[in-house]
Amino acid sequence: YPMSIGKPIVAALHGACYTVGLQQALCCDVRFAARDVKIAAPYAKRGLIAEVGISWQLSRIVGTPNTLDLLLSGRTVDGEEALRLGLVNRLFDVDELLQRSFEYCATLAAQCSPWAMRTIKQQVYRDLMTTLPEAYAQSEQWLKAALGSADFAEGIAAFRDKRPPDFPGLPAQLARLEPWPGA
Repeated sequence: YPMSIGKPIVAALHGACYTVGLQQALCCDVRFAARDVKIAAPYAKRGLIAEVGISWQLSRIVGTPNTLDLLLSGRTVDGEEALRLGLVNRLFDVDELLQRSFEYCATLAAQCSPWAMRTIKQQVYRDLMTTLPEAYAQSEQWLKAALGSADFAEGIAAFRDKRPPDFPGLPAQLARLEPWPGA
């Protein structure tokens, strides 16, 4: 469900992030973590398989070799390793995690077009399941729409005028992403 929301979703991870918590974190678009985070998918240690699509999510985020290592061993990784693997985007001290996460969200809200962020999110998740020629063709269609949009005009005007952009909000009908291929 979070991957179908038309706005960026940012996770702030602190403490233990295992199994279902990890699955939820992987559904977020950006993941920040406190240095003390502990991440694990110990399914094999309990006689379980990689459930609820975690093998699909994890392999696209950290690659096949790292996914196999994490899922087969069930080992726990700390914040530094999570950052190296790409499980998290940034690492912060515990006392600054939430503040820095909110600041990131506030920056997105103040400086980025809601329509463009929605469309980029759609592109990234959709392109995971298409070929390069299909992804290229779709990006060309979305680029034509972007070049003719009020958001593009505002983005250029704000840059030219050296001021923050004033983008319109995301229309309600665009709150959810379009179905993925085959959905």
